Amino acid sequence: MSVRWMPAQPNALITKYEILLTAHKKYAVGGHPRSEQLETKKRVDGNTVSARVTGLVPNTEYLLQVGATSSVRGRLSSPLVVTTKPAAPAKVYQPVMPVHSVAGTQSFAALLYQASTRNGPIR
Repeated sequence: MSVRWMPAQPNALITKYEILLTAHKKYAVGGHPRSEQLETKKRVDGNTVSARVTGLVPNTEYLLQVGATSSVRGRLSSPLVVTTKPAAPAKVYQPVMPVHSVAGTQSFAALLYQASTRNGPIR
């Protein structure tokens, strides 16, 4: 994910910026709901106003914050909600499309399509 921000207007020289992304990933184990906090931090030089953050979980909502540091640690910005893109499927499966002829004719066929959940959500 690429992140860009406006440079801080501090009273002292900015030595670095910190980009913080946090998420709460919800899932189930054996039918029991679970949740896990994900946190990704990246630090860049103080004369930089953009960064590329990697290692994020696909199709996940994160809170994004950026903070500037001078001789003392600064405050983080207000959080901004961002969502990562879904991952490409590891393998694309052919849909199952059985064709049945109706009333013995060769000119008409009924198609039954059952959506696969193996490739992820259809949007």
